[in-house]
Amino acid sequence: MDHWMLFLPFVALLSSCAKEVDAGRKAARERIAPGRIRIMDIRMNGTVARNEFGNKADRLTLYNPGSELLLEEGRWFLSDDSEGYPLKFELPELLLPAGSRIDIWCDGENVWSEEIHANFALSPKDGSVVLYYSFKGAPLAVSHILLSAQPE
Repeated sequence: MDHWMLFLPFVALLSSCAKEVDAGRKAARERIAPGRIRIMDIRMNGTVARNEFGNKADRLTLYNPGSELLLEEGRWFLSDDSEGYPLKFELPELLLPAGSRIDIWCDGENVWSEEIHANFALSPKDGSVVLYYSFKGAPLAVSHILLSAQPE
């Protein structure tokens, strides 16, 4: 018997796994298609709005321009450190109706009480904030905003 015949079941198994991964990637791409959900804006440095603790803080807005979207627990993340720690802040499970917006405080509080507070604060220096979708543990960038130095 030729040795290559021994590898046929293994090749068939790999092919089957590849099809499952491709189907999963397709579903993930549909969920995170461009424009599906995005970081709409960032308000920083001297915002007049106060969080429920009475503190002035930076915040960002997520916007869902498409149809209703469920942000599943353990799948959606925000980070201000895309190079070192892309899955820095896990968003809680949320249902975002079509056309809805949600503010997230970037104040380092890392709580979700009346409002959502990310575990990082924005830097007035150049940087970025990125929204990620985690597909099988791999972070896929969905939306990002570059921060530039803000006038004092």
